[in-house]
Amino acid sequence: MPKNKIHTTSLVTDCPCTSGKLFKECCSPVLSDHSLAATPEMLMRSRYTAFAIEDSAFLLRSWDISTRPRSINFEKNIVWLQLIIEAAPQPEPNDDSGFVVFKASFIQNDTVFEMKEKSFFIRKKCLWFYLNGELITQKKAISLKERCPCGSGKKYKRCCRP
Repeated sequence: MPKNKIHTTSLVTDCPCTSGKLFKECCSPVLSDHSLAATPEMLMRSRYTAFAIEDSAFLLRSWDISTRPRSINFEKNIVWLQLIIEAAPQPEPNDDSGFVVFKASFIQNDTVFEMKEKSFFIRKKCLWFYLNGELITQKKAISLKERCPCGSGKKYKRCCRP
């Protein structure tokens, strides 16, 4: 099992969900208290962050029991790059379902992956839960000499290569 990254994420660093906010002001509170995810988008961002920092306990807690796996095994050597929310309609106060369309990108084994998903959420007893999603994934090999996909301007071999 890979080393848990929860303890290496500092509260004063940018949030992994790429919201532009500090981790302590964005996803960290939701990871500690699921009830703070007031919208499907807030839950989606915190779940992305949970994948990035390998917080399986939060992922399982925030997954609806009807579709929840027994456990989560994190892939090795993943560098999460970016989350882009494409659509996240604000639910009405009485809505018990919602969705978020997002793109997430990551590097694994010298390949850039881009996932696009329409995630579906349900609300039970005032808590939002991830239900399931429609996923499309694309991938592209990265040369060690090309610019890193993270946007740093450095060559990939000297930047995000695990």
